[in-house]
Amino acid sequence: MIDSTLPEGFRRMPGHLPQGVIPTNAEAIRIAVEVLEWSGMRPVLDRLQHSRPGLTATVPMATVLQLGIAFKVQDPKRDFLLSDLTRWAATLNRAQRRRIGLSNRFTYNRLQVPWRQLCAALDPEDSIFRLDDDGALLTPRLGWLPSLDVFANALVGASCRLPGWREILPPTPVQAMDSTDVETSAKSRAWTATPDGPDPVAPNDAAPSSEWTHDAAIWPKTGADGRAIVSADLEARIGWRTKTMERGANSFNGRDGHLIVDAGEPGSRFWVPLIRGVLLRAAGSYKAAAGIALLDSLLGGITFNTLVVDRGYSYAVPEAWAQQIRTRGLRIVHDLHTAQRRPHPADTLLGAFWLDGSLFPASLPQRMRKLPGFKARTSAEKRDKLHAAYDERATWAFVPNRRYPDGSVQLKGPARALHVRCVNYPPSTRLGSEIPRTACEPGAPCVCAKTVVISATEAEWERQTFVYGTTKWAAHYGLRNLVESQNAQLKYWRGSMRRNSTAMFGTTANTLVFALNSIAVNISMLRDAYGDIDPTSTTSTSHTAPRRRRTPAVVARHLRSTPRRQRTTTRTDTPA
Repeated sequence: MIDSTLPEGFRRMPGHLPQGVIPTNAEAIRIAVEVLEWSGMRPVLDRLQHSRPGLTATVPMATVLQLGIAFKVQDPKRDFLLSDLTRWAATLNRAQRRRIGLSNRFTYNRLQVPWRQLCAALDPEDSIFRLDDDGALLTPRLGWLPSLDVFANALVGASCRLPGWREILPPTPVQAMDSTDVETSAKSRAWTATPDGPDPVAPNDAAPSSEWTHDAAIWPKTGADGRAIVSADLEARIGWRTKTMERGANSFNGRDGHLIVDAGEPGSRFWVPLIRGVLLRAAGSYKAAAGIALLDSLLGGITFNTLVVDRGYSYAVPEAWAQQIRTRGLRIVHDLHTAQRRPHPADTLLGAFWLDGSLFPASLPQRMRKLPGFKARTSAEKRDKLHAAYDERATWAFVPNRRYPDGSVQLKGPARALHVRCVNYPPSTRLGSEIPRTACEPGAPCVCAKTVVISATEAEWERQTFVYGTTKWAAHYGLRNLVESQNAQLKYWRGSMRRNSTAMFGTTANTLVFALNSIAVNISMLRDAYGDIDPTSTTSTSHTAPRRRRTPAVVARHLRSTPRRQRTTTRTDTPA
């Protein structure tokens, strides 16, 4: 049971909560209708429906989309196949079909046509001449339609809301972003030794694969982007992924699925790690560009202050990532690549150098200049000792003193911040003996107490918001595990997002399926966390711990106490 007396704020969602009750058909349809309404995409679908020439469709696009949402919400682990969706729609009664806008005269083909029409309309391709899967010529994309990413994330963002609440649950201050592999169901007809994408980051266990082809005259094909096509899904590409025991190869054919998830904030005790946005790109694409596109497509815009990512994003060139993050007013906490951990002198201040994304004076002891990195499967004792070593080194780092609108920051030396004792700065010499002392000589050039303004472009490739490796840095970067957890929720624990979970080809169709899976996981986690409480009695929209009722224990019939009967007559000892 969650302690509902905790103070207001974001608190961690306990893992011992029981799984909620599966929604009924009526409940799933109600949730689907509310998600579409709160997303603001219903007017878009209605306008798109009436802007198409020809006869009126038997099943509108809004109806088939709501059917898909309700189908996944009721059972997130179901694979999304239109044939299964048609069978499930046949189980709805007349009132439920009327609520969702489904006529009694529907078939598999009449559900397939509006779905394909919606995918064709949302296709992000800007070319005037576009072909569908059968080679038929499509009309140009309508200019007033939102982009595919905005449309999908409007639906995902609208699922972050409890029934009856007046607003969508606000994002937590810290958001975590990561990418996962979304493998296509198409059979591979060829393979390359290594992925040919522009993404420079490869997993640590990356190894070349055996190169082969079924028919050298046909496969592999070459796409418009110059990359190899090895299956009938012409928009799928080969990319890297982490090697696991379940899958032997560390390369796959498909797409990179990017997620951004509520990560709470350090010290939080309860929050639901909701998926706030998703995005699909061809496997091996540049992750930095995909991450920026995901941020720009979120429902309601960017309303948080800190983003936690791994080096798959932060290792990109500054123009593609660091500068874009800065212009959006976000703080970034990230890991460092081996190439980013090399010390180099500062451009602005002589006698100082950059190390692991922070500015240090030349007086930094040699024993602190090369600390080991963090490895997986490290014991807690070794990890704590390593954090303690980084915390000790952090006392020598320059401290931010002032930030400017153009992104530049004013830093002051560790002696002026009274973190170390330096003979060239008399106020620091009056500190206690527990404060470390520099080896600077009196009167010698020293920057321990200097104040300098660092431009936004200096060391932006590896610069850290918090000193790398410290306990404070780890408290923020450790929140990135929440997005890893949601990847597992989508694929294994709650959702169904594996290779054969859908038989649809194309980035547009798979983006919509990705969004439906995320909506189903969000609704499932909200129902598990809050149960069947009635949130309409409050106007608060924060993640507050719910008060759950305990189910009374069942007592055996022979142990139940017999209730006393009230006497209705007066007892007398005198016989009648």
